[in-house]
Amino acid sequence: MKKIAAVILAFLILISFSCNVVAESSYLSGYTPKIVGFLNGVSYSNKGKTEEITVDISKYSDYSIFRLKNPERVVVDILGVDAPGKQQIIPVNSSLIQSVRYAQFDKGIARVVLDVTEQPEVNIKNEKNKLIILVSVIDDENKVVDEEDKSNTGKDNNNRDNQDNSQVGNNDEKNAKDRREDTSDRSGENRDESYGDSQLSIEYLSLEEDERVLISMDSEKEFRIMRLTGPDRIVVDIPDAPLNIRRNEIPVNSSLISSIRYGQFTEDTVRVVLDINGQVDYEADTKEGVLTINVKKTSLKNIKYHNHSDRVYLTLNGAKLTEGGEFLKNLYTSSYEDEGKKYIITFPSKLANLGTGMLNINDNYLKSIEIIEDKESGNTSIIFDAKDTFKYLVFTRSEANDTAITVLKPASDDERLVVIDAGHGGAEPGAIYGNLYEKELNLDIAKRLNRLLVENNIKTYMIRQEDITVALYERAYIANALNAKLFLSIHNNAMADVNYGGTMTLYYPQNGRTGINGKTFAEIIQRNLVDTLKTIDRSIRERPNLVVLKATKMPAALAEIAFLTNSEDRNNLRSEEFREKAAQALFKGIMEALEKIK
Repeated sequence: MKKIAAVILAFLILISFSCNVVAESSYLSGYTPKIVGFLNGVSYSNKGKTEEITVDISKYSDYSIFRLKNPERVVVDILGVDAPGKQQIIPVNSSLIQSVRYAQFDKGIARVVLDVTEQPEVNIKNEKNKLIILVSVIDDENKVVDEEDKSNTGKDNNNRDNQDNSQVGNNDEKNAKDRREDTSDRSGENRDESYGDSQLSIEYLSLEEDERVLISMDSEKEFRIMRLTGPDRIVVDIPDAPLNIRRNEIPVNSSLISSIRYGQFTEDTVRVVLDINGQVDYEADTKEGVLTINVKKTSLKNIKYHNHSDRVYLTLNGAKLTEGGEFLKNLYTSSYEDEGKKYIITFPSKLANLGTGMLNINDNYLKSIEIIEDKESGNTSIIFDAKDTFKYLVFTRSEANDTAITVLKPASDDERLVVIDAGHGGAEPGAIYGNLYEKELNLDIAKRLNRLLVENNIKTYMIRQEDITVALYERAYIANALNAKLFLSIHNNAMADVNYGGTMTLYYPQNGRTGINGKTFAEIIQRNLVDTLKTIDRSIRERPNLVVLKATKMPAALAEIAFLTNSEDRNNLRSEEFREKAAQALFKGIMEALEKIK
């Protein structure tokens, strides 16, 4: 009989939240809001007794505000918003605020962090296209719950999502491990509090070989479970549960689970999030109204699934399943089963060391990924069990020593899909001038463009939405597989002559559809950029050897917005207003080009 460690934690919802600053909305990390706006900038002003932080934002769906401690911070998460890719810092050094930081926190969520010297009073004022954060000294009678008051609730109300410890937008695997540890000993603790007729119970058990989480309510409910990445987590949604509870967190700090968070996700759905340490295995089963999730170490090796951006893909570290680029040679065989919903690739096991096992996913794309090794034949198979029919692009990146398998849903001929390619990324920084990196500028402008297109009901696909490496042919082949109408690559330029500046657009004329080709598309983009930015017109230029232009099957253009090496251009590129104007010009060009496609 297995020995069970004496670690059992049972927590039930808390219906009060004693804090001067409360969340205006109760979203949970793991939620991916639809992008409806863009954070254009943040400014600070001192109004005497009140200090104001003005967030200039085109549109947003909701926001949440909460406190973090050690060090003291006030955090405002703005939902449905894209922000500049790189963290921006405003030094303040007032009696209340040391600095203000802002950046992208997660897909569809912008985060503004106030590094404060003490716990201030904070209020939010809504104005057209603005959120104004009002900060002032808190009255003694309104101070946040102290240690004695916390004993009445049994929770540290400031124990929120602590993924902010360094950079606002830093959402890598380490974040899940860096959550602040609760100082209280919860071992053996058992609470039983209820809200009206509905009750949420979360129980954690540490077993000999795995960890177990049991989730139940006082009435049987449907449980929807999925795996999300960036950071890694297992998410459980409970529909038809209008409990109106605030976010709360159970620190676990085990080898597999760092914490368990729960709260109201939508008006009638409760969400429970298991923050996991890396890509673990899990199995889930529901019996008599209780969802049991068993979490254990994975038997898979050198494999990572990504589903937190437009691009859903699997990376196989150290694997070599294709050769070449322009003339791609497959070192595997593939087939479809189950009416196209199951995709199987098989290759000699010596080409990839993956281990064997199952990765349960259950997101919008895949049910699971299974790795099977046949010792007798010496072959390994990867089985994608999908929820729909997809195309799969397998591509080995020699520069990264890995293979990426991208899951793609082609657009129909009636859909106007635009692929946005933020040039460079990851190990390829592009041009660098001091602390100015081309790859970051490209991504910032690309995200702004994406927001404008989405706001106007244009379907988009971003090759990258973060700082990752994507091979050149891989970018083109993704666009081809998606059946995109247009492909636009966004870059910035550099050259030895520092006096040379301006804007140019590159093209490969032979690719295109009826009514428009690469040259026509480049002409449209160039005209709109120069007219809007008032930069020097360096004209359109034919580039027959650029991979992303010659290998794409749709009209494609590469926009060189400005020169990092030219002082005037460089100063412009440092300006959010200039980058926003660049995105607006690209947006106008794309809309004009789409009208010409027959």
